[in-house]
Amino acid sequence: MESTQVVRLFDYLDQSADILLNQIEGTYLDALAAAGDNLFEQQILQEVSGETEAMLEKKLNKVKDEKWEREDMRKAFQLAIIKGMKGTVQANHMLTPDAVSLFIGYLVQKLIDPKKERFKLLDMAVGSGNLLFSICNHVNNEPEAIGFEADETLLKVAFASANLQQREVALYHQDSVQVTLPHADIVASDLPVGYYPKDDVAKGFELK
Repeated sequence: MESTQVVRLFDYLDQSADILLNQIEGTYLDALAAAGDNLFEQQILQEVSGETEAMLEKKLNKVKDEKWEREDMRKAFQLAIIKGMKGTVQANHMLTPDAVSLFIGYLVQKLIDPKKERFKLLDMAVGSGNLLFSICNHVNNEPEAIGFEADETLLKVAFASANLQQREVALYHQDSVQVTLPHADIVASDLPVGYYPKDDVAKGFELK
């Protein structure tokens, strides 16, 4: 059972996203990222009607002055993302399950040098950031996190989540297959195996 803080934060994100969904272009996940941005900036950033702004401010005022644990924030976003993906899942819109994320975090902790204060952690398909942030939240060393993602919607959600978790994460709206990746001590990624939208690039990776 999730903590009270997770539930309250999810309620804010979910209800605000539902309100915004009728006012902005895009999907529930786009609206979710916008709701996260509002909470981070402590104000309504979108151009909406006066009535909608009042509704959003009422939701925001209930939570904006509270202090949130990083894991509570990640879990609240996770619940909202799961809702947003139901019924409209694209081939590259799949959330890494918590059990997998926690296990990978455990492995990362075993692999890194405990004497090393910081290490570089790279996710080549960061998506909404659930795997990357779960690892960051469950290791003792402070990671210098880097994420690449080709899907702009997922990256906006990851950016909003990173801000609210107060994590300095370098997020790039780029296809990691087509760029020179930076050096990293650990690479951990939930790759969308079996799906790649660019046929011309995918041909270069076909087995002969």
